[in-house]
Parts: sequence; structure tokens; C-alpha cells
Amino acid sequence: MKKAFTLIELVVVIALVGVFTGMAVMNYVITNQSKNLASAKTEVLEMIRLARQQTQANQIQPSCTADTFQGYGMAANIGTNTVSLSYFCPAIAGTPLRSLALGTKYGGVAVTAFNSGAAPVANFFFKRLTGVTNTGTDITVCLQQSALSKFSRIVVLSNGSIESYDNQTTCP
Repeated sequence: MKKAFTLIELVVVIALVGVFTGMAVMNYVITNQSKNLASAKTEVLEMIRLARQQTQANQIQPSCTADTFQGYGMAANIGTNTVSLSYFCPAIAGTPLRSLALGTKYGGVAVTAFNSGAAPVANFFFKRLTGVTNTGTDITVCLQQSALSKFSRIVVLSNGSIESYDNQTTCP
């Protein structure tokens, strides 16, 4: 007598393979989205640190004078999902040196808040020589991966210190 698999056994095995494959693909997608969020946060954090370092080093842009140069900082456009490393002079407000299109580079990552205290701001900078922020309050930059309910938050304290937080469930 020949032994063989029944149709029911084959259907059960195929269903189990399908379930395990679906779970593996889902885990891969979630891991990839989490890595995109972490990479975006790292790049924005590096841009903020560079702005602080250039301000503290008193690196004045050629289009500014020593009297008019205010400092380096960040500008954000939530509508276009872009953040920029910029320099600030009264006559040339927020001239970008480097821009980062988050959604394009990091698939689905968005700037969801760029706040001074509770109020939204378009930009901030570190004051020349002192290194403190121009707003006098803490600046919060929130990044979110659209498919996840997690945020990465960067806080620039009014004294110029920078903190970052991952896996936040809310972001002011």
C-alpha cells in the first residue's frame, strides 16, 4: 500500500507557509520603517549639532558682516516636509546651506512639529558667541514615520544643549 499526503494535509501546510511568510514580510516592513525613522532623526540631529558648532566657532558667512551675522540654525517647512541647515543675517533671513527632504530620502518620515514652547516656529538659530537659542525657550522637533505610531523627538534646550528621544508615543 502506497502512503501519500491527503489533500487536507497539503492545504494545512500551504496555509501555514502562507501565514509565516506574511508575518516575516510584515516584520521586515516594520523594521525597515523604524530604521528610516532612526536614520532621519540621526541626520536632523547632526544638522542641528553642526549649526551649533558653526555658531560657536563664529564662522561668519561671506554674505554677512560680523555686525549682522546672528548665527546658524534650522528652518523647517512642514508642508514640503523639508528641514534645512541655515545661516541668519537680518537682511538675508534663513539662507539654507543644506536641505533635507525627509519623505523623499526616508520614505514616509515626516516633520510633524517644529515648536518653540507650545507655538509653532518656522526656524530657530543659535545666537552668535553665546550658543543659546534665539527664542529663549526649548525647541522641539518631532519626526514620525507615517505607518508607525511612534515619534522621534529632538529637543534643543534654550541654553543650547540638545537631547533626543526615540519611540515616543506622543510628541507635542
